[in-house]
Amino acid sequence: MNFELNKTNIIIGTIIVLLSGIIGYKVIQTPKVDNNNNSEPQIVIKEDNIINEYLEKEFSKVLKVFSTEVKKSAQSMVKFNDQFLLKNDYLNFRNSLYTKDIEKQYILVDTRNLCHCTETHSYEINFTTNTHNKTGGYGIFKNVIGFRLIKATLQNLLYQVHDGNHRVYFTYNGADYIAYLTRKSYTNTALATELQRAMNEVISNLTPFTVRYDNKHTKYFITTQTVDDTFNVSNYIDDINNSTGLTENSGQSFNFKFQRSNNAGYSNHRLLGFNLENQSDNVKTRVSTNVTDMSVHFVDVEVKEIPYIACKKNPSGKNIVDRIPIDVGFGSLVHYRAPTCEYFSQNYFYPISLDRLNIVLYEDSEGIPYYNSNADNYFEFEITMLKNTKLSN
Repeated sequence: MNFELNKTNIIIGTIIVLLSGIIGYKVIQTPKVDNNNNSEPQIVIKEDNIINEYLEKEFSKVLKVFSTEVKKSAQSMVKFNDQFLLKNDYLNFRNSLYTKDIEKQYILVDTRNLCHCTETHSYEINFTTNTHNKTGGYGIFKNVIGFRLIKATLQNLLYQVHDGNHRVYFTYNGADYIAYLTRKSYTNTALATELQRAMNEVISNLTPFTVRYDNKHTKYFITTQTVDDTFNVSNYIDDINNSTGLTENSGQSFNFKFQRSNNAGYSNHRLLGFNLENQSDNVKTRVSTNVTDMSVHFVDVEVKEIPYIACKKNPSGKNIVDRIPIDVGFGSLVHYRAPTCEYFSQNYFYPISLDRLNIVLYEDSEGIPYYNSNADNYFEFEITMLKNTKLSN
């Protein structure tokens, strides 16, 4: 290719030299007019025709050579471009399929394949051994730089009272107690009856509690005062001073310790319609501060092996890869798919190797595991691996 270009340059240079010679020759051979009338007549021999014919022949030869070389150069350039494009297409095809800089793989995690050996909200998936699960289809993932949840299927809670909220901490007449609710599915009215049973069971022969649920206000009424048949909970809530049917001089003071209960791993303040706090006022009658809420609003999925930079930032600092909203009824399945907007942005991290995953599910109460009665869950994760490790140097 370089040789062809050099020949072209020589030809072009030769043409320029010849043209320059012709112009110079004409300038030199131009006859001079003598204005002196007295000078003798001069004989001028014109050789223009001979020279012009010669130059035209030579110039024609040069043009033919030049045209031939240009055609050769053009053909060489076409062949070069064809080979370059062919090679470039091949490289693009090869890199897109076989020698990619990064590679994405999708792994399926089904809890039916796992041993629920300890906690039903926590799962360990080992990629290399059969300790707690069947393996063989995973293998070790090396140079992992990205990780996210793509799909998930969860079952909403079957039980409103479960391992995460069945203990109610309270103080009665200056002493601390824990009421143990039976773990199962309840209506609000049935839960009022169960709370009354559990609290009276632990205080033994002391003044008993009365617990009722008001459908009008969706709140609980809890008291140690004597309640007769004329008492109306709705009227009492409408007008807190209307105590008809309550015996004021009876009963003992009490308060709930919801923050203490939450710290111990049992979140039930929202279940009973109260704020997350340790109540300090000692009264004989309490009404739910808020409307009661038996539902779980969302589930956070924590994968402990994933660096925090690729996780959802959260106050507790857990390695939460995604949050799954619970928008179906009790016992129904939640089918979750990651938002499409998250497919176009991802935080990568320094390459790591993955030979296991520790997945923990948390409900919307801070730090409380998601206890769904050992129901099976399904997850699909996307793993991004760096194939061209030179890019990380």
